[in-house]
Amino acid sequence: MKNYWIITSYLICFFFTDALAQRRKIKPEDVPSRVNETFAMQTNGAEATAWELEDGGKQYEVSYLDPTTQVPHEMVISAEGEWIETSYEVAFDALPQAVKDAFYVQVGDVSKIAEVEWVLFAGSEAAVVEIELKDKKGSEYYFTAEGNQLMFEQK
Repeated sequence: MKNYWIITSYLICFFFTDALAQRRKIKPEDVPSRVNETFAMQTNGAEATAWELEDGGKQYEVSYLDPTTQVPHEMVISAEGEWIETSYEVAFDALPQAVKDAFYVQVGDVSKIAEVEWVLFAGSEAAVVEIELKDKKGSEYYFTAEGNQLMFEQK
């Protein structure tokens, strides 16, 4: 239950700040060493493909290919070098059955799915599944790996 509240609190804060955040691409040489060190440590030496500065310079987002799976990932690291989150796309069919069942109850039609991401957060052993729909409202559903709906958002 503790992980549920940690994740829910993080998601709420993330979306309020994400709406205000401005992103801009930056050069690898402009990334602080402590941020690079965290990235290297978290990814076992993966190579960054792109860097962005977000949230008024408080966070760095790095895109990379996972060295083992070759799946594209994104990681968010604070300017102080603290790992915040890692996310990557997954196929709907690869999700735990509990998540799929919960989605069927909420939406029902998988053809409405634009993107599915698996999100891992610092400070929590639990993961969050983000399912974005193809609608004009920017609808997104968030579920725990156990299928509990955390949040629904329309941008």
